[in-house]
Amino acid sequence: MERLDTELQTSHRSGARAASVPIFVDLDGTLVRTDLLFETFLSAVKRQPWVLLFVPFWLMRGKAYAKRKLAERGPLRVELLPYDEQVVTFLAGEREAGRRLVLATASDAALAAEVSAHLGLFDGVIASDGSRNVKSSTKLAMIRELCAGPFDYVGNAGADIPIWSAAGKAIAVRTPRGVLRRAERSGIAVAVLARSENPLPALARAVRPHQWAKNALIFLPLLASHIYTDLSLFAACALAFVAFSLCASSVYILNDLLDLDSDRAHPRKRRRPFAAGELPIPLGLAATVVLLVLSAALALFVGPTLLGVLGIYFVLTLSYSLRLKAIVLVDTIVLALLYTIRVIAGFAATSLVPSFWLLAFALFLFFGLAMMKRFSELIDARKRNVVAPPGRGYRADDLDVVGIFGAVTGCLAILILAFYINTADVTRLYGHPARLWGIVPVLLYWVSKVWLIAHRGEMNEDPVVYALTDRESLIIFLICVGIATLATF
Repeated sequence: MERLDTELQTSHRSGARAASVPIFVDLDGTLVRTDLLFETFLSAVKRQPWVLLFVPFWLMRGKAYAKRKLAERGPLRVELLPYDEQVVTFLAGEREAGRRLVLATASDAALAAEVSAHLGLFDGVIASDGSRNVKSSTKLAMIRELCAGPFDYVGNAGADIPIWSAAGKAIAVRTPRGVLRRAERSGIAVAVLARSENPLPALARAVRPHQWAKNALIFLPLLASHIYTDLSLFAACALAFVAFSLCASSVYILNDLLDLDSDRAHPRKRRRPFAAGELPIPLGLAATVVLLVLSAALALFVGPTLLGVLGIYFVLTLSYSLRLKAIVLVDTIVLALLYTIRVIAGFAATSLVPSFWLLAFALFLFFGLAMMKRFSELIDARKRNVVAPPGRGYRADDLDVVGIFGAVTGCLAILILAFYINTADVTRLYGHPARLWGIVPVLLYWVSKVWLIAHRGEMNEDPVVYALTDRESLIIFLICVGIATLATF
């Protein structure tokens, strides 16, 4: 196995290799760091979820037919696909040297033609046509029909081994080591243009463990009820925390898979592992299922009530990812509910009686923070001269109204806290309830401060994650805990 380095590329351009020898280039996993079959499947399911019912019947008529139907139902923006820049640069150099380039792919012909037109590098296209799946030996036969003489082939998978065997030069791109060893055992000298990468770091980023901090809200009912020493209840909350974290990660991955186009159009989100092509889509689908099953098993171990709450959370989150996040105002209400459900999960895990005041405070506070998230996105869109952020129902000129809604709702949450201080529940839990009034100006300061940060365009993440990780916010939280402790005794 040899390395395709600068010296070898230079020799191609200098005429060491005849310009008459064409290069056939695979698309999925080679020219692009993704698979268009899975891309169109996800695109179609997002637009028309009932497509899932049709896919098995399409496959019964052949894989090529299924690819054609998915390409029709799930159109892609080929200009946003994660092209491998190293491969594109190599091909551009070979074309400049006079080499003929042909895109040879098992993807549907319509998509292959769009990719070819977008790049402007290829002299021809070989692709699946709805009846014939152009892969492995079938692809080799079509290459032979087009080129009776020697040719080079750029590929990435085990299905490419028969084509590499017939090619004058076999070039591999991010090919698994096992496939390379199989090629070597077949006597094929493979030149490696780009090596495969360890997927674990990218997968760790895809599950977003930093977002798990939101699930600390599960412990809130335990703290608000002044139950600090019951280890069994604390353990139940801890298991609920893990269950919700695994469920959230499964939804984050699924959301990324369904949002590939809009993420790739975003200046920051385009770096997410699936949008950037750092992780294969099948791995994401498998991880989603595994995480969800583990999450459900943990929740059921704690109790059926928690499993029911987790199920509501998953369904609501999935609905948000598929449709609701694109509906103005409904999206922020759903986000507020998703945060509040975490508090409800704390009640379910501990079998404590839900507090009307705590849930009302949480709902208003989190609605305000959800509005802040949209406000920050609109600030960013305005900086980039984007009229309407993709995948959202808001426009840049909604900025002021969104800010007003969010700031007012945040203040209403503090007003609910002020009303709560005068209730009989407070007298039962606190020896000096009047001292709780000290929390009100502290929270007014914090809500005003984070909105000022958002208005300056400096709130670049989820406000809840910001609140749980920002140093000043944590200090304010500890001050509130201190005031509540002083009010207790």
